[in-house]
Amino acid sequence: SIIIANLDEVRLIQEKKIEVSAAAPDYLLFDWLGELLYLFETEHLVLADFEVKVTKEGLSAVARGESFDPARHVPAHEVKAITYHALKCEPMANGWMAEVIVDI
Repeated sequence: SIIIANLDEVRLIQEKKIEVSAAAPDYLLFDWLGELLYLFETEHLVLADFEVKVTKEGLSAVARGESFDPARHVPAHEVKAITYHALKCEPMANGWMAEVIVDI
């Protein structure tokens, strides 16, 4: 997967529905990010807009973007994998705090 430096250049012309479930919030975050990585690797989708809902049953989302275009999308880093190392996802007073280390 590629981290895009110029997200404002990503057109929101394709839409993907994503659903994941996990026993704990940190695993849910891991699975969510893994799904985004999978979509880039298999369909070359660069996603830049997300509507995410988290319930007791899991996470459902609509993600929007387009196919990767090297002429318009400036790659900042290539992500090889999401890691469990130091993974955190904790509720805060005004939302959630997440910490993720990716293998680049």
